[in-house]
Formats: sequence, structure tokens, C-alpha cells
Amino acid sequence: MQLNIFIDGRQHPIFVDDALVTESEEFFSKMEEDVSKGWQVGREWIEQPTAENCCQVAADRMVTAFEHDNQAMYSMMGAYLLSRKPGLVSVIIPPDGEIQETEFVVE
Repeated sequence: MQLNIFIDGRQHPIFVDDALVTESEEFFSKMEEDVSKGWQVGREWIEQPTAENCCQVAADRMVTAFEHDNQAMYSMMGAYLLSRKPGLVSVIIPPDGEIQETEFVVE
């Protein structure tokens, strides 16, 4: 599957193997369990993060992975987003880094 990530207004397509999406459920569930204990989302501490907040956290982790050239984490977070948002085609990261304003484009 292809997912387009927009960071600082530039498009970065990522190709995620369908198998990674389906075979990583244990990792995804563990990540959601960790986030469910409360998470810093941008400047705000969220006591009980929603599914949307979990996706925002994954998108933020994608930016960090991209900046550090961590292809494995970049792909894993892309797989997470594709697993949680069927039909997702693009993730638009706001230039100011406010992850609460991350836009998910679903077709």
C-alpha cells in the first residue's frame, strides 16, 4: 500500500507491505496500551487518549523516524495508521509541529 506523508509541505510517499499491516497487530496493541495510560500530545497532556490521539502519536513518531532516517519505525508507524484508518491515503503533518492538527485524508 502507498501512503503519502506531507512533512513541511513536501510529499514523502511510503510503501507499506500489506503483510506488515496485518502481522504487526501485537505491536500495535502494545503501543495503544502504552498510550492509553496518558500521553503528551503536543503541548497538552491527555489523560485518556482517543483512537484519533493514538493516530496523531503515530504520525508524530513517523516524523521523528523520518528525521532520524529510521526506516523500520517509519514503516511500522505507516502500517499502524493504515491498520487503524481504512482507506487512508495521506497524512498531512502541520508545519508548526502541533500534532493535534495532523490531518488524515481518507478516500
